[in-house]
Amino acid sequence: MGMAMRGVTHCSECGSPLGMGEFGICQTCINEKNNKVKQEQEKRLERVLSIFDGVTNKEIVAFRRFLKTLDKEERKKEIQYRMLELQKELDNLNKE
Repeated sequence: MGMAMRGVTHCSECGSPLGMGEFGICQTCINEKNNKVKQEQEKRLERVLSIFDGVTNKEIVAFRRFLKTLDKEERKKEIQYRMLELQKELDNLNKE
């Protein structure tokens, strides 16, 4: 009589015997996990799409403009920060 060991001879999830080429988890449990992940992704997509339900093209264009403005402001702040860092570095070099 052989020994049954979870994860070695039997699935660590459901306890069914592992088939050839299966290691740790049986193909049935892997498929169930993949299906759950797909269902969660579909639910997230539905929620995101429901947020934009009823949004007009004008609102989308306005939103894009707003995002571009935010992006420009963020880049501007980043460049100003880099300029300050470079100025400090130049000041340090001048002191030496």
